[in-house]
Amino acid sequence: MIKQEKLSDYEEYIEKEFWYVAREIVNLAWLNEKLVLIEPLVDFRVGKFVQLNIAKKYFKIADYEFRYKAKSKVFNNEIVIKSLTMPPIDKDNYKVLYTTKTRENELSESEPWFIQDYIEALYDVTTVFIRDKMFVFELERSNFLSKTVDYR
Repeated sequence: MIKQEKLSDYEEYIEKEFWYVAREIVNLAWLNEKLVLIEPLVDFRVGKFVQLNIAKKYFKIADYEFRYKAKSKVFNNEIVIKSLTMPPIDKDNYKVLYTTKTRENELSESEPWFIQDYIEALYDVTTVFIRDKMFVFELERSNFLSKTVDYR
């Protein structure tokens, strides 16, 4: 909220108070069922690794790992890399790392990577859990595979 490189202790206190109130407004709206699509800020509590851990109890999922300056697993021939946070890697030209198919030997060891085995499939299947109900849909991959491996 306050834009400065270095905040004073007092400004940092004010900043944290405002963020707390903003979070609580969202939480109250959720509690009163005014926000119904997803739990607000759920990714702070249930990020990609937790989601994958839960998903593997119900589905066959691709092997994955987060890697930085190490090689701990040898993946199949083709892999996908994904950003966990999605900030631009080049703000001037707004370049973002989307889900990208590549090969393991093409990755720089000096960069952090979220890696998954690439799985060839006819369909993408998405499952969403909203207010105690599960919604599942499938999307035929042939409609977008010539451009990207992920329709989002």
